[in-house]
Amino acid sequence: MSQPLVSVVVPAYQAARYITAALTSIRQQDLPGEVGVIVVDDGSTDGTDRVVATTDPRAQVLQRSNGGPAAARNTGVAAAAGEYVTFLDADDLWPPDSLRRRLAHLQANPQAAGVMGRTVVFAGDTDGPTSADEEHFGPPVYGAFLGATLLRRHALERAGGFDETLRVGEDYDLLARVRELGAPLLLMDEVCNWHRRHDRNLTLGVQRDTSNILQVVKASLDRRRAQGGHASPLPSFGDDTSDAS
Repeated sequence: MSQPLVSVVVPAYQAARYITAALTSIRQQDLPGEVGVIVVDDGSTDGTDRVVATTDPRAQVLQRSNGGPAAARNTGVAAAAGEYVTFLDADDLWPPDSLRRRLAHLQANPQAAGVMGRTVVFAGDTDGPTSADEEHFGPPVYGAFLGATLLRRHALERAGGFDETLRVGEDYDLLARVRELGAPLLLMDEVCNWHRRHDRNLTLGVQRDTSNILQVVKASLDRRRAQGGHASPLPSFGDDTSDAS
């Protein structure tokens, strides 16, 4: 197989319930060039690896003992061969054309370290968002959803990868450090990620918004102050579709 243009890292822990839908949404992307899928099985005991083998025999499956999402993503990035790297959580989905749109936007802006589209949150075991989900969760948003990003691999490597001491907030932290490289992180208006809310990730969502995120914000502030740079610690996930530099 030729070297992929884009590597997709899928961290998976006890993911047998949803990972078939996630992998199918990757393979249904309309993208010129080869897409390499790397599933990192982070110590699952529910047969996640068998589901992956049945769903997508082309996917590379890496087994590791459970270390959390940051460690799993770093394992996947280390194996990535693509010029561009993105991530999809094993319980999330991509809408059609998500990857192609992100790639086109990033290739048209060679100065950028990466791009980020909007994310729609949806509920439970459905195949994607409905109008009822927007009424409950709100309209499409920018946020530290890695499934909505596409990063240049060299920028991801220069940023140092994910902080494995963080069990939550590692996504905010990584995006902050990518941004601190000095190249813009562009925002796209298109919806690029569908984030599934279910009984196993609701508590994690609450934790993200409290002490761990404050820790990440403070760390970014400290780094920027030490470097004499602007003190704004994280991308501005507002309605600016130009960049978040």
